[in-house]
Amino acid sequence: MNPVFAPVLHTLLRPWGGTLVAAAAWTSDGSMVANLQLPGSRTASKGGVLYNMTGSALEVGGVPLNRRVRQQQRKAAQSTSHEARSSVPTVDLANWLATRFCREDVVDIKMDIEGAEFEVLEHMLRSGHAGLIDTLDVEWHATKRGQGGALMSLRKRQDAILQGLRRAGVRLVEWKDARAGDLRR
Repeated sequence: MNPVFAPVLHTLLRPWGGTLVAAAAWTSDGSMVANLQLPGSRTASKGGVLYNMTGSALEVGGVPLNRRVRQQQRKAAQSTSHEARSSVPTVDLANWLATRFCREDVVDIKMDIEGAEFEVLEHMLRSGHAGLIDTLDVEWHATKRGQGGALMSLRKRQDAILQGLRRAGVRLVEWKDARAGDLRR
């Protein structure tokens, strides 16, 4: 959803004939405000390769979905020269899949959508389109979204989503990023 990365993503997809949808995965088509991290604001090195790490996230109620409310309130008082708020297009991921794939197709998804996975996957289950997915590898952001009772509520939602996905025939694979902190299957 961060337009700054579109050129490099287009280049990476070109050899496979892939399509880039320059939008945030969500529960409806439209637009929402997002907190976009700017390139170079967070970097890391792994195996000698420098990675540009971003945590851009949709905002709900003025708070990015990948941030605890208390952190966001503290952060609002600080300068955020490495971030920008902007309206971004959203795409209903469930409908997007349903218009492009059928149950006979092989659909594998790796999902790291910075906290929006709860709403998106619940919507996919409600719409009946979750069964289009064969394999799902999702990074959960429960610990970034809540603490205390809110975290417990998110964990219950996560467990219910995982059960629903299993019932829909989705094969769940474990997220391989040790930093995630939310590995629960």
